[in-house]
Amino acid sequence: MKVTIHTPDPIEFEPPLLEDVGPERSELTGETATMAIYLDNARGDITAALSDPPLRTACTIEQGGIVRSGVLQAVTLATRAQLRIET
Repeated sequence: MKVTIHTPDPIEFEPPLLEDVGPERSELTGETATMAIYLDNARGDITAALSDPPLRTACTIEQGGIVRSGVLQAVTLATRAQLRIET
């Protein structure tokens, strides 16, 4: 499993920092689908990397041989950080 945010100097997250990739979800109204990415931020590594989040930046999510592309829409920084990717 790996998540890459394609900034000029790409930011990559893999286990153990990358804890989970949620399912792809979309609203009944036909909005664009989103995925939640959960990261271990107990030591502040994610806060350091994303204190100025590169919103609207292209991302790839590699999971089980499947690669999905999307755009970083939101970042929530807490002990367990969450990235919201629009796919």
